[in-house]
Amino acid sequence: MPRPLRRSPAPAPKMLLTVGVILGILAVWQALAEGFWPAPFAVGLIWSLIIPYKGWRYGGGLATGVLGYGVALAVQAATWPLGKTANVVASIMGFGHAGIIVWIVTLTWGAILSTAGAWLGHAVRALLTPRQRQSLYSKMR
Repeated sequence: MPRPLRRSPAPAPKMLLTVGVILGILAVWQALAEGFWPAPFAVGLIWSLIIPYKGWRYGGGLATGVLGYGVALAVQAATWPLGKTANVVASIMGFGHAGIIVWIVTLTWGAILSTAGAWLGHAVRALLTPRQRQSLYSKMR
């Protein structure tokens, strides 16, 4: 018996996905402004549960986390002297006056949180998606 042809998913509507990433960035930024620092994890989780395209699940989740933290840092840098604060934190950490290291660590933390959320959403989605099961006997034929 021939196997049924498997349809490939339709190409992703890039405009809709771009708007989703922008809304995710704004959600992370607003949550960080309210003091909810694990926001990229939640947004990455929700993003990967909603988006049906595998290629966009991790990339979109990563973009929302990194850019959300980046926008929050940029807004705070425009209003407060974050450069001096970053230099002080870097010197406490033992890096001298290299404040850029603090910025890189912050953006990396946003990336880790959002990617972990996207991974969890992808895993939950894989568990909840029904798969066609084959018996061992049918595989041997």
